[in-house]
Amino acid sequence: MEGSTFRMTVSDRLRRVARKVLDNALPVQDGDVVVFYAGVENLDLAYALASECEVRDVETVVLSRGDYISKVKLEEAPLECFARTPKALPALVEVADWFVLFRGSAFDVSFLQRPELRKRLIEVRRVSRWSVDDLIQLCLERKTHLVAFLDPNLQQA
Repeated sequence: MEGSTFRMTVSDRLRRVARKVLDNALPVQDGDVVVFYAGVENLDLAYALASECEVRDVETVVLSRGDYISKVKLEEAPLECFARTPKALPALVEVADWFVLFRGSAFDVSFLQRPELRKRLIEVRRVSRWSVDDLIQLCLERKTHLVAFLDPNLQQA
C-alpha cells in the first residue's frame, strides 16, 4: 500500500516470555546463529525471541512467510513451482546452529475445504520436492538444532 508503514511492536510481557524460553528451554550460546521462520501471525513471538537472543550475543535471522502468500501460491502457481527444491531454506540451515520453525497460525484455513482445492492439494503433494521432512533431514545432516512451535501462542510459551 502506498504510504503505509509497517511497525512491529513487541509487548513487555512477550519479551518476558521470550526471556523465560531462552533461560529454560532454548539453550542457545554466545556466538550461535539462530534462524526464526515464522508466519506474519507469529512474527511478534519470533521478534521477541530474536531480540532476546541478540542481547545475549546470538546472531539471528527472522524470516517471514505469511499464510496469505502460501494460500495464493497454492491456488494460483503452476504445479512446476512445487516441483522445485528451495534454495533459501537449505542455505539458512547451512549457516544456522538453531532453526526455529513456527507451524500454524491464526489464519482461516476454511478455504482448504473447497472441493476444487482438495484435488489441487493432491496434485501439489504428488509433485512436491520439498517438505518439512526434508527440513528435518537437512538439520540432522548439518547437526542444526531444530525447534518447532506448533501454533505458538503466549500460553504455550
